Amino acid sequence: MHEVESAMLGIVRDAWEKRLGKRGLGVEVNFFDFGGTSRIIAEVRADLMAGLGREIPLVAFYRHQNIRALARHLAGGADASPEAGRARRPAPGGRQRALRGAARARRTEGEA
Repeated sequence: MHEVESAMLGIVRDAWEKRLGKRGLGVEVNFFDFGGTSRIIAEVRADLMAGLGREIPLVAFYRHQNIRALARHLAGGADASPEAGRARRPAPGGRQRALRGAARARRTEGEA
């Protein structure tokens, strides 16, 4: 990790710890697992924008849900892709696939 990413890691960690009221947060732990909410994200975002002097899209906090991923994103690092640190959604289950298939079948029946 280079100096910019390392400095950004400290800035992001400080902002999260301040707003979550917790110390010693792990850099890989999901923000929401530590009690983060959308209101707290708005507060962290405001703190970081004021401290960094730049606009940060709200979606960045949902795409980069741990300290390391958000710090790398803000520093423009190699791991700044939208997928870094993002919570993974499970693939749809069999019931969901069946419902989607049935919905598609009804749409195509009406078009014939």
